[in-house]
Amino acid sequence: MKAVLGTALALSLLTGCAPKAIAFTTPSKPPGATEAQWEMEQMKAGCMKKKGFKYVPHVSRKPEKTDPQRRAAEGDHVAARELRAKYGHQIFASYVYPDDPAAGALVADEDDRYVNLLGRLNDSQLIVYQADLGTCAHEAFKAVLHKEVKSFFDLITQRGDALRQLRTRRLDGDPRLVEQAVAFGDCLVAKGYRVTSRKPTDLAQRGSRTFGAQLKRLGQGERELTAEQARPYLARGIEDALDDLACGKDFYARYSPADSAIIEEIDAEFGM
Repeated sequence: MKAVLGTALALSLLTGCAPKAIAFTTPSKPPGATEAQWEMEQMKAGCMKKKGFKYVPHVSRKPEKTDPQRRAAEGDHVAARELRAKYGHQIFASYVYPDDPAAGALVADEDDRYVNLLGRLNDSQLIVYQADLGTCAHEAFKAVLHKEVKSFFDLITQRGDALRQLRTRRLDGDPRLVEQAVAFGDCLVAKGYRVTSRKPTDLAQRGSRTFGAQLKRLGQGERELTAEQARPYLARGIEDALDDLACGKDFYARYSPADSAIIEEIDAEFGM
């Protein structure tokens, strides 16, 4: 039984669906889904049907952004400060606010629990199902996105690589941001923070990388923190994040909207 559950869990990560479901179909593209996402889901369903399995097209809904999140993404300083004053760099906030997507918490789509019932498949069937779904997903990615993608995880990896490359080209190559980054970095150093690079992308990610490394040292990603254990780290993260924003006020006014546009462009390219 443990093998069945383990395989089902792995499959749920691959497909974005939970390993429980009831038989139903979605007649049209759900709200929030892109045309590319829905086309790929329909292709996967048709492909799986040919292989003898039922697969329900489904796209997990992304949490809607709050008004402060939308304004901060546009470079609004007040909104950014409001978010940082509560969530810091978002590394430890999800442990303190586990049901808040704005904290960086992964909040499950309520519809996921009803999609693609796998509990009736035995070990052998699950192995075949997973292999067939991987093949169908590969075909869908290639047909719709025109990309060679081995799995959902490969898609995420490719997206990350493309995002880094475009950020490097546009943000690190922006003369005004490069100029602002020097003053930004100098301000942080004056406040006692360690700055190893004044590249715009490195400075923008300094805080999240610093506290991400702290989290890794705490348990190498294997130990879940309680809210009480996470609060002191979140408090330090908030202090860091507010100092970071104060030093980078002019920098983020330019960087944030440019970065948001890059993310939107890459997500469209990768059907997300």
